[in-house]
Amino acid sequence: MDSNINIILIEDFPFMRRIIRNCLLELGFINILEADDGSTGLDIINREKAELIISDYDLPDMTGKELLKVVQNSDELKDIPFLMVMKETQADEIIGLIDPEIQDFIIKPFTADMLGRKIEMLLGESSR
Repeated sequence: MDSNINIILIEDFPFMRRIIRNCLLELGFINILEADDGSTGLDIINREKAELIISDYDLPDMTGKELLKVVQNSDELKDIPFLMVMKETQADEIIGLIDPEIQDFIIKPFTADMLGRKIEMLLGESSR
């Protein structure tokens, strides 16, 4: 995987944001921009050349799902891989509803290896 890609990390809890950031650093990623809510994240996504978006499902001002819809409906952003981070209860709810919009997610808690495998799947051949 290319460790120089620009990652936008959107998570409202500082402790969880730090855990995810540390996992990303452990995996060798160094270009990590952070936001603590959906609208700030969207501003960063629009301003920077994001190559991967990692967003919490539960955000205070704009849910991760609402942010995902904005990204998917934008011609400029729709091709950016988007990884949703959620609690097991949220994943059960999403899978139970078979929400086609949320296809790529990781369930808390997770390890750096688990995150790395998800990122590798999302980025596929484009990161090699």
